[in-house]
Amino acid sequence: MMDILSISTLILAVAAIITVFVTLVIAIFNFLAVKEMEKEAKASVMQKCTESYIMIRRQRSKAIMENSVQIAKDYYREICDLHWSEFRLYSDGLIPKNVMKAWLDARARNFSNDQIELGDNRTGTQIVKYSEEWVALLDNGYFETEDPFVQFMNNVHEGRVDDVLD
Repeated sequence: MMDILSISTLILAVAAIITVFVTLVIAIFNFLAVKEMEKEAKASVMQKCTESYIMIRRQRSKAIMENSVQIAKDYYREICDLHWSEFRLYSDGLIPKNVMKAWLDARARNFSNDQIELGDNRTGTQIVKYSEEWVALLDNGYFETEDPFVQFMNNVHEGRVDDVLD
């Protein structure tokens, strides 16, 4: 027959095991909750980026409708600002690599041929090009030359998307 000391020792041991088990279960639930919050945060960030892009794209249409070089230049500046934000969010792990790759592949493909043609037969044609506006922003100090974003985008523009994402 077990004495009182043995029974209380057994009860304490069982209680300790239960405590460890409950702590592990709580840790697993917390881990899963954090992972779910991270997924929701990434989805929210991507939605905001997409909404921003849609809003900025309206400027492109406005530039064409109003035949405005300044609005076209502003459109490309805003696109570059969006790229800067996306770069920061990607660097912070809030944009998944596969999404960023798709966005950057499109930018790399369109670097040389993304342009807005303005004018008509009466006034003549003016063309505002993304590639020229990117260079103008750099030349005018819009982005700091030592900002990692500048080298990142220069590599993207040269088609080295896979290199910048590794």
